[in-house]
Amino acid sequence: LLKAKSRIEKLLKETGFEEETENAKVLMADQSLLQSQYTGYVTVLEKKPWKLGNGRDILLNFKQLVLDTQKYKQAKEILISFSKNVKNGLMPNEFTKGEKKPVYNSVDASLLYFEAVYQYINCMDDDESWELLKEEIFPVLQQILNAYRRGTDLHIKMQENGLLNAGDVVSFDEWQGLPCGEKPYEVNELWLNALLHMEYISRGIAKRSKEKAADYLAYAAGLNDLSVWVKDSLSRR
Repeated sequence: LLKAKSRIEKLLKETGFEEETENAKVLMADQSLLQSQYTGYVTVLEKKPWKLGNGRDILLNFKQLVLDTQKYKQAKEILISFSKNVKNGLMPNEFTKGEKKPVYNSVDASLLYFEAVYQYINCMDDDESWELLKEEIFPVLQQILNAYRRGTDLHIKMQENGLLNAGDVVSFDEWQGLPCGEKPYEVNELWLNALLHMEYISRGIAKRSKEKAADYLAYAAGLNDLSVWVKDSLSRR
């Protein structure tokens, strides 16, 4: 008990929050994070029966769990863990105890990953974090965009108007967005955000790159054109 109390005191001292509500968030996040035996990186414990966290929920709560609570090392590990488990452009939505293979059944988990990466780099904004994005995460983000554009599992594919078709949406949460034919409006808003975030990241890498800066800028310009197209198509729905 003394050891646990000492660890908690050290944790709260490191984060430096003065408000009790902020300290409560830190402790809640600390209880939710654990090392995954399958990925080797930190993940989030969901609830009983013990199950490694729903990927979609981890990404939705990424900022509150690890950035607002200053758990930057864990934030980095979560992003790396997801990046190493992408399959056909899809991020895993579940790791369950006893199952070594991740489950890929969410259309928007990959799109939420862009939001988490964007939140992370805006919070950190240092050379080490930008280098991590360039070397490890940027290629994964490209892989996701390419898969969603040309077509992948769950009937995900970009249509002629730039919007995503997701005719076989399977997720742990029911969709609350307004229907947009077979193109759920909520999914396409996330698609637009992913394109905008990727443009921002591309320009950020170009700014800090001595080599191939022009390539990153050209890629960003293409993403800008596509995002304008998607935004226009969304406004017509």
